Amino acid sequence: MESGIQVLMTPLPGRRLIDGKDPEDGSILAYRKGGDEGLFASWNAEEDQPMAWIPVGEFSPDPEAIRPPEIVEGEEEPTPAEDGTTEKPVVQGPFGRGGLRRRPTTE
Repeated sequence: MESGIQVLMTPLPGRRLIDGKDPEDGSILAYRKGGDEGLFASWNAEEDQPMAWIPVGEFSPDPEAIRPPEIVEGEEEPTPAEDGTTEKPVVQGPFGRGGLRRRPTTE
């Protein structure tokens, strides 16, 4: 796949860094030439070339965008809502996140 284009499933946000110019905000959408060049899409609508192939050395990813989610150890207590239902984090399922509403119990 040396000569092919690899399209990213999710754009990689960051900045294009060019010597002597201000950094430019945008995203990498794809890679080519074995990952040596990235398709940079500028977030500036007034740009002459909104998309261009750039060397990957000119791009700095946004560290907040690629930071892994925080892992919380231990089990969380269900939180009662105003309507009497309780929320409990989903621990099983294809995504393993979100909340589950349960009917009020009469104890």
